[in-house]
Order: sequence, then C-alpha cells, then structure tokens
Amino acid sequence: MSDLVGRALATPSGSGAKLAAFSWGLLGAAVAILMAPLEPSFLEEGLMLHVAERIVGGEHLYRDVLAVTGPVPYEMLAAGFRLFGSEIWVARGFIVLLQALSTGLIFDWVRRSGGGPLAHVAAGVFAAAPVLLFPLYTLFFYTTVAGHFCVMAAYAVLRSLEAVAEGSVWRWGVAGGVAVALAALSKQTVGLALAISLLVAVVACAPAGRRGSRLVPFGVGGLAVTLVTLSLYAFRGELAIVFDSLVLRPLSLGETYQSPYMNLWPPGEFSDALRSNRFFYIPQLYNLFTASVFAKVKPWLVLVTQLCFALPPLAILATALLGAFRRLPTGAWVHAALLLALATNLFPRSDWGHLVAVLPASIIQLVLLAVPAPGRSLSRGARRLVAAVAALMLMGIGVGTGLSADGIYRVSKPSGLGPRVPQRPVSTMVRNGGSPRVVDFLRERVTPGEAIFVARSEPLIYFATGTTNPTRYGGIITGHREEQEPILLEALSRVRFVVMSDRDQALYTWYSDEVPAVQAFLERHFEVPPEFIGVDDRDSWIYALQRGPDRGETLVDFFDRRAEGQYWVRRRSGSVDPVSEVPPRLAAHYNRRPLGFPVDLRGGGVDFEVVVPEGAVFQGDVGLKGMISESDIFSLPPKSTISVSIRREGEAAFTKLHEEPILQRDRLLREGNFWTPVEIDLAKYAGEHVTLRLALDSDLFIRPGSLAWFGSPRLAAKPVAR
Repeated sequence: MSDLVGRALATPSGSGAKLAAFSWGLLGAAVAILMAPLEPSFLEEGLMLHVAERIVGGEHLYRDVLAVTGPVPYEMLAAGFRLFGSEIWVARGFIVLLQALSTGLIFDWVRRSGGGPLAHVAAGVFAAAPVLLFPLYTLFFYTTVAGHFCVMAAYAVLRSLEAVAEGSVWRWGVAGGVAVALAALSKQTVGLALAISLLVAVVACAPAGRRGSRLVPFGVGGLAVTLVTLSLYAFRGELAIVFDSLVLRPLSLGETYQSPYMNLWPPGEFSDALRSNRFFYIPQLYNLFTASVFAKVKPWLVLVTQLCFALPPLAILATALLGAFRRLPTGAWVHAALLLALATNLFPRSDWGHLVAVLPASIIQLVLLAVPAPGRSLSRGARRLVAAVAALMLMGIGVGTGLSADGIYRVSKPSGLGPRVPQRPVSTMVRNGGSPRVVDFLRERVTPGEAIFVARSEPLIYFATGTTNPTRYGGIITGHREEQEPILLEALSRVRFVVMSDRDQALYTWYSDEVPAVQAFLERHFEVPPEFIGVDDRDSWIYALQRGPDRGETLVDFFDRRAEGQYWVRRRSGSVDPVSEVPPRLAAHYNRRPLGFPVDLRGGGVDFEVVVPEGAVFQGDVGLKGMISESDIFSLPPKSTISVSIRREGEAAFTKLHEEPILQRDRLLREGNFWTPVEIDLAKYAGEHVTLRLALDSDLFIRPGSLAWFGSPRLAAKPVAR
C-alpha cells in the first residue's frame, strides 16, 4: 500500500513535472470557480469594480478618483471591462486565472526544492485557500492581486538562480523584476518589501562570482516597468498627484488603521486591547457557520486563533534557526523572502482579514523546511513515511475543503443585490435583508447614471444600482477632513439619496468626527424613508436616506457639548445623585448621534446650562430601542418615559416641556427600531440662562449601569420654510 502511495505522489520530472503542475493549476482554478458565485464584497471588491467602471468612463485614476494603492489592479480590471463588459464575472475570472497560475507554480517550486511528495501538500494548501480562507482568495482586490504577483516574482527569481544558460538567467531575472514591480504597483508595501527581501536572497543564494549576473536582469525588469509607469503619469502631468496618493496619504493613514497584533500569551485568552474587537481576529469560517456575532468566545477558539497568528513568525524563526544548523535548499530561502514580504500585510492592521494573506505562505514555508538538505537522500523507509504523511495531509486538506465548501454553500442565500451582483451572500451581515432593501429602494427610484452618495465603505452599491459617485472618494478617507468636507458638502447639495452604514464605532472611526460638517448636513437635510423604519435590528446596519425638509441651522449641539453635561441618576428611594463619569460613546444610528446618559433603578438624566438663542427650538429624537457602545450593548427599559424639562435661573423646580412614553417590551421588540422626533418651541425663554434637563423615569426597576439616550439633541433655528 505504501508503495502505491509513494508512486502516486512521486515527484515527476521533465514533461511529467509540467503535467503535474498544470494539473494542480487546473485544480486551483476549479476551487476558485467553485467559490466565485459566492459572497459579494461591499468594500474590497466593490471598490475595484467601482473605480474600474469610472476609468472605463474616461476618468483618470488618482486625478478624478482617489486611491491609495497602486494602479495595476484597477487598470487591469478596466481593461477587462473594455473587452468583456462591466460584469463582476470579469473580476472573478481574473482571480481564477491568477489562482491557477500560482497553484501550479507552488507545486513546481517545492518539487524543484527536493520536496518530493510534499510538493503535492504545498500545492494542496494553496489550492484550498479560496475555501478555507474564504473569501479573500475569491475576491478581485489589490491585496489578492499583489499576492499572486509576489508568488510569480519569487518563482521567477528561483528559476534565475537555478539557470545555467545566460539566456535563461536573463529571461527569468527580467520576469522576476517585472513581477515585483507589478506587485509594488498593486500594493506598495508588499512590493517594496518583496524587492528588498528578494535582493537579499539573490545575493545570499547566487553562485559564487555570479551575483551580478543574477541581480542585473532582476533590476532591469523592475526598473523598466517603473520607468514606463512614471513616464505615463509624467506625460499626463499627474506625477505630483500620484506621489500624494501612493506615498504621502498611505503614510498619514498608518496610525489611523493600526490595530494590535494578536496576543500569543496567555493561551486561550484575549488581551484587554483585543477583547472589544475580538470577532475581527477569530477565523472567518467560525463566524460564517455559527453566526454568533455577540456570543462568548470559548478558550479553545482563542487558542486556535493564537496558533494561526503564531504561524508567520514561527515559520520565519524556524527558517533562521534551521538555516543556522544545516543547509537549506535555495527554494526555502527564496520562499522565506516571499513570506517576509507577505507578512507586511499584517501591519499596521493585524486582524483575521489581513492574516489570511500570509497563512498559506507560512504553511508552505514549514513544508519546505521539512525537505531533506540538498545532496542528501532519504532511505527507502523514510521515503515511504514521507509519502504516507503527505497522503494523509492531502486527504485532510481535501476533506476539510470539501466539508467547508459544502457548509459555505449551505449557509448562502440567493442574491438580493440585483442582476449586476448575482453572487450568493454568505456572511451574516451580507445575508440579511439590509443591503437588498437598499438596492431595491434605489433601483426603483434612481435614473441610470444618477449620482448618489455612499457615505461609508460600501462602493459596491454604486455598481449594483448603476449609479455614479459625485465625488472622487470611493469611501471615507480618514484624517483628511479639510480636504473632504467641501467636496462632500457640494456633492450632497446635488443628490437625492445617500446610503449610510451604521458601522460607526471605534474600529472604523467615528463618521461625525471625520467629517462633522457632513454629519450635520445629513441630519439637517436628509431623513430616513418609511421603507427603513421599524425593520429588524439585523437588517438596519445599512439604509438609504432621502432628501427631506430643512430642519434648521444648529445653534447649540448638545452631543458636541456632552462633556459639559451634569449627569445624575435616580436611586430606588427616589433620591437624585450626581455621576462624575461621562457615559460611553454610543454608535450613530438612523442619521442621529445618540447622547447617552446613565440611569439607575428609577431613572436618570443629564442637565445642560445654556443661554437660549432668539428663535430657538429644541430638537431631539427618542425611542430607538437598542444602542451599541465601545464595550457594551444597551436597550431602553420598557414602561418608562423620556422627557425634556427646563428650569429658569433662580428657580428651584423644573418645568416639564414634553414627555414621550417608551413602548412596552413586546411592542418595543417588534416595532422599536425607529426614532420619534421631539420639537419644542423655546421662544418664551429667548435670551434667558436656563438649565435644560433630558431624563428618563421608570415605574420598573432598571438594571444599574444602564443607559438611556436622545438622538442628536440640539437647539436649532426655525427654518424659514418647511
């Protein structure tokens, strides 16, 4: 039996090797094709589709549409659109081809390094990535494209190091340099890191006295692509814009997008820095199959996550240690250079979505370290053992891939994003009814090519609805308020519809902090349509806004002045006690920023000292049932009343101006996903120094530590016309 396994996994040579590599390439393509009908990506792939369509329409990348990564993926997809039409299948087709090529190259790489049956294991790992690391390896995204170019570049460098004939050295060396440049023009950090690490590998591994002959072709290939690219943008007069987009902006975004690396100790526990965003670190398949977004993460799952995050540094460290004690094949050193470059995907943001870009290379590097030292052959018994282990590993990869693919298809649903995006959604957020409701709402109301504004990070909406973007931004660009606000405000004055996703939390940055004037404009001039009011919580993460009546200019914004508020709670006895700490910030929802205040067993509130401007009205919204803070989830207590009261200077008692009952629990759960507007004319208090009180009173005992809230409370000027 072991002899049969050994022969089946024997490493062929010559035409047999080419056939085996081609066969693995076909298998890699088949897996990519299997996953291609699944999971539309609102940001990653949506950005590529959106920008490519704009390029086909005559706009220039960087000048007319902003991007902070290299032009190759955008221009490549735009060329595909010109040839085959603006279809998402064109993007997915490119990925199938790239996955096929990379899988075949990985097999031949490990085979040439003396891997024997382990070459099949390495190819199996790479072929399974679109399923086991779903969905990155299925998406047309600049990280995915750059990763494939990195594999091609490193493979070409390996071939140039192995080549004897000068013609082969030049062909492979130039090809390696070209591929490195294409990787850098897809994702700058990865390409630059690969160029440096491969140069070191060439210097270290080139035959004695032959380093120059290997370095020169490599440099010629990379320099040629770089000069052609620079010449094109110089001819257009856009070099300064390109430099700003690809160098200055990415440097300014580093700290904004930074997240801590997964703690590797203690085992089975998240560090305090990770705990609030823990679900961005655990493996995606767990999220897909359990849909337990707010469930408690078990220690075993944390341990699995830690092991995954430990693989890249472990593979790099193992290479350095093993290389110090025995000779490693050239392919192992060149692949180590590739691994180092791909590991830069983990910085500055180190979550699961970035880890998957380096996991296959980490495993393949460990496979290469198991290859016998050059010139050393294994005994027959050892060869049988290696073949048996390889067969078991391949069987495990195959079974795991098959079960995972079956599970992914089982949880997927028919697409609800219209004919342009037929991919079946898989993840919980994409699978629910929120995004289909937005797409249907817009497709029924917009004219082809009409401008809308997608405020956050979902540019796929433009592609799905056939609308256009009136700005040069594919999404919010953090840290550039002065530049963005005037452009966005001008665009908003011309659009009827805005798409907003309530992903307003610390990990994504606060939208109202990034562009406060835009947030104010949306609150003043746009409203939530009836189609999005009262929908299920799971479906309300994204919604449309439509232009509504002018609510008036803001005179005093209490949300902005929340640190000046005097917070208090009402105890069980009815006594009112001050609270010194400002409550946690709550995520914006349904076009309002919730101002939270603490409540105890019988309620609580917040007081503001203010001079009432002439012609002012109080505006605020109450009743939205649930809110998310940076660290917790809150629900309004039932059988309670939210009120607005006022006290003139020198008076002891408050005068209640308005009160609004909170729905009973059954109705709250069923109908509570909407704001109830409150507007109070304060003309009689104009010019007076008053204390304005926002409060909640309850007939039931409330859990201590809870919060209540008003949505964007403010004093506003009455608009001239409603």
